[in-house]
Amino acid sequence: MRLIFVNFEAVYIFAPQAAFFCAPTQFSGLILALVPLFLAIAPAFLIANIALWLIPPARRDLDRAEARVGNSFSKSNAMLAKILPVSVAVLLPIELFAAGSAVCMSPKAIHYRPHSLAALQVYALSQIEAVRPSCSRGSRGSWNARLVVSVREAGAFDLAAQHPYRLSSSPEVSETLRDLPWDYSGIERGCPYYLRKLITVGS
Repeated sequence: MRLIFVNFEAVYIFAPQAAFFCAPTQFSGLILALVPLFLAIAPAFLIANIALWLIPPARRDLDRAEARVGNSFSKSNAMLAKILPVSVAVLLPIELFAAGSAVCMSPKAIHYRPHSLAALQVYALSQIEAVRPSCSRGSRGSWNARLVVSVREAGAFDLAAQHPYRLSSSPEVSETLRDLPWDYSGIERGCPYYLRKLITVGS
């Protein structure tokens, strides 16, 4: 989980200097959450194998199982050790590419970059037509929260993509959006108070 948190903070690498808040887009947020999980597969198996190897009965069982398939414990772990740098070489560029896809806020503008290689798009706060928080129950009973900022001639950007809790760490968001038009019609009855508080920062 700590690696996922670090990944979400990586969006600030590509943020404009004046930005006080950045959130990954929905697609890039999914990538940033999955990359650490894939990177953890090889070292997790390697550590688990070594831990089992330290237990004599488990070591004998592993040796017999590996011998039946014409393999050995050392070869299996060597293969896992080789997979790790290959995984890093493949997944790290993907992570950096996704980290550049973000929506950022500064005191005077909304900044949007679709991916790391794209040019930064800047929209003045005067172009924001409405702020639309929404809180709806998903198909599995959980509540989904969004804070969508509609920008004239640019579309809509969700500041709460993936993790609405990030909003609580940036009180400047509240001050910046407070005086803009808000539309609360997307908040369903029964929305938990803690979620409602996160996405109604302008109220």
